[in-house]
Amino acid sequence: MPGEIKNENCIGLWKSQLEDATNQLVVIVSEYDKLNAAYQDLCNWVIQLQDCLDSLDETDEKRDVIIDLLNLFVAQAESVCENIVCLKEALEILYCDIIQVSKCLESLYNTVITLRTEIDSLNKNITEENSETYKCLIALQVQIEKVLELYQVMVDQILDAATMVYRVECLLCNTETGLLKKLTDLIGYLGGVVNQAYCSTDGVNQISPGKTLCEEKLDAPKFPLADGDIYQGIKMTLTKAGQDKETCKNDLDILTQEKDKLEACTSSLQKAIDEATKASQAK
Repeated sequence: MPGEIKNENCIGLWKSQLEDATNQLVVIVSEYDKLNAAYQDLCNWVIQLQDCLDSLDETDEKRDVIIDLLNLFVAQAESVCENIVCLKEALEILYCDIIQVSKCLESLYNTVITLRTEIDSLNKNITEENSETYKCLIALQVQIEKVLELYQVMVDQILDAATMVYRVECLLCNTETGLLKKLTDLIGYLGGVVNQAYCSTDGVNQISPGKTLCEEKLDAPKFPLADGDIYQGIKMTLTKAGQDKETCKNDLDILTQEKDKLEACTSSLQKAIDEATKASQAK
């Protein structure tokens, strides 16, 4: 009988301890769930921040590629603009030479026509058949007419070429509105190194590097992005988030250990109570 009383006392004590341990476990589990949720949020936040930095770094890398391509195009455009200056001079010289030769040919043509007129007015029945000189004179007239026609075609082609050259110069090389100016502005806007001068009509205009293309729009980020305040701010936030994550992880590990101990304790107490209860019922 005393053994049964002692066994019941132990069961009662264990049940009391089990209740206390269960209550403690409920509190610990609640704290664990909250802390684990906060830890998962921090993990996701760190991933998002790192993805953001990776995206900014990738943007800078693409920006470097774009700058290289733009510099290559600018170099080619500068070469074109330099050649246009020479081409304009060459076209002017060629045009003047052709006009000068054409005038000489026209003068010679007029002389031939005058000579033929004077011969025809002699009324001596001079024809190609009976006069070799007259025959040569007519042949010369025909050849001069063909050359004059050819020269007119050449003049038209030169004028077409000159028109094309001036259009290209206006669209590409104009120091105010030309594509080359816009490209060098874009390189400066992207944070690249631009040439300070390029071929133009007067050869003395300068480029203002770094002129923004968004003066009347929303403020655009400055390149490279890695040197900007936004990038540095994200980097600092990532560092702090990483530290908070480690602190939260340490606290979570401590709670995990406490939770595991309480779970083991409640499991052992419940097992002991069940065994003792079976033993008491068997007697």
